[in-house]
Amino acid sequence: MNAKMLVGGLLGGVAFFLLGYLLYGLLFTDAMASCTSCQRPMEEINFLLLGVGNVFMGLTISYIFSRWMSVSTFMAGATAGATIGLLMSIGFTSISYATSTVYSAATCMLYSILIEVIMWAVVGGIIAWWLGRK
Repeated sequence: MNAKMLVGGLLGGVAFFLLGYLLYGLLFTDAMASCTSCQRPMEEINFLLLGVGNVFMGLTISYIFSRWMSVSTFMAGATAGATIGLLMSIGFTSISYATSTVYSAATCMLYSILIEVIMWAVVGGIIAWWLGRK
């Protein structure tokens, strides 16, 4: 990994963290609280591990974009991010719904997928913008 890719990953991680707070923590709090049976209260969240996880998600997108896809504009990154986010969130959410009580109803899966696609699109756009800078 080069410095540009690392910085892109860090930017993506920060964006994931902030978008997660905005979407899961503020805008969809009530909807997601009624959907999940295992959500920690805000005061019990391990923010260090949450941050680490977000940074590694950002690094994943940055690596994919710079090594395999050569994505370098905001719109291309948003499109690629939304596509990857859609595919991954459908996969993870379906597996979680099938094997656990994380989601109480199928409609909850749709909320989660929608939120994830938005997050991946924005983060993908930010990372691609960064990688495409001269």
